[in-house]
Amino acid sequence: MFSFVYDVWPTIEDIVVEYIDVDFTLWLSWLLMPLLVTFLLPLVIVLLLYLTSLILYVYKLHRVRLRNAYGTDWRNAARYTVAAVWDAHGWIWHGYEVVGLENIPQDKPVLFIYYHGAIPIDLYYFISKIFLFNSKLVHTVADRFLFNFPGWSIISDVMKVIPGTIQTCSAILKEGNMLAISPGGVYEAQFSDSYYQLMWQKRMGFAKVALDAKVVKILYYYSYYLHIPRLNLIPICTCFSSRV
Repeated sequence: MFSFVYDVWPTIEDIVVEYIDVDFTLWLSWLLMPLLVTFLLPLVIVLLLYLTSLILYVYKLHRVRLRNAYGTDWRNAARYTVAAVWDAHGWIWHGYEVVGLENIPQDKPVLFIYYHGAIPIDLYYFISKIFLFNSKLVHTVADRFLFNFPGWSIISDVMKVIPGTIQTCSAILKEGNMLAISPGGVYEAQFSDSYYQLMWQKRMGFAKVALDAKVVKILYYYSYYLHIPRLNLIPICTCFSSRV
């Protein structure tokens, strides 16, 4: 097969140059660019996740020296480094920004309600943005299967990611922390049409947590404004520009 491609390649190059009248390498880059972008973004996200795990392990290994250097807990120092990496990636790759950060209460617990995409990369950016903005870490609820992945244990420990029962989520909020929950989780990570129906699989725990903890509820979403006064939600908007 490779010999066939090797034999045909010069013919393709001659046809492109002679009939399309464009440099072959330029034409090839145009042809392959959508394919490269399609696979490059997920690859970069996976690499960043494992880079996050590596950074946290390095901080854990050298925690004594780092504690003396920073004067704080090694986990907190590691969070700043990880948050800076993810915030930079969001800005460079997507031009990511958050509109309405000033609406988030600084002195009380907050429950964030968000949509879970196929890869909730906006949540990673959002947590980083919040932490760099006011030094408060947003606790998150993740599906149990994630805790089986190598390297995830230290991420969940440092970044406060939990499987999350109603009792633990409510306790986190009552302690004055911020918590992010995605109703439906990965079940909702699908594109839909006008006949879409909710796929929460009876996952209504987030509503019970909100009622039990009696906290400020914030809905955040992407690039558009939606006012829902009946739900008593403070709106903020996460925006992606067209940098790439």
